[in-house]
Amino acid sequence: MSYDYKLIMVLSMKELFKTIQKDSMLQVSFWLTSSLLILTIGIIALLYSNLPPYLPLYNHLPWGYERLGRSYELFILPVIVFIIGIFNILVGVKVLGKYPLLARFLFVTMLGVGICTIIFVIRLIFLFL
Repeated sequence: MSYDYKLIMVLSMKELFKTIQKDSMLQVSFWLTSSLLILTIGIIALLYSNLPPYLPLYNHLPWGYERLGRSYELFILPVIVFIIGIFNILVGVKVLGKYPLLARFLFVTMLGVGICTIIFVIRLIFLFL
């Protein structure tokens, strides 16, 4: 039974990539966001040992100890970008035939979130190096 599930998942992934490749804006947004996510995780992983134990991650909180998060919490950002990306991909591919502009907005939004995340991570990490 699990074999059937894996086969359906592989076929669905092939269809997903074929659908993304039909529109050049979706394709560029998808690959750039994927590259930015991998780059963000790589930067965090490479420089993790040089980071202090606490980082100012929660800038929306009042000044003080509450703004600090443990250095491993920096990995939460790529996870959030990944979840937003998966959601935008699934919804964007689903509505592509009927509302192509909405699909493009979702993919460009995913790219914008990826860009903002890598900028935040780079600025935060190089603040302490």
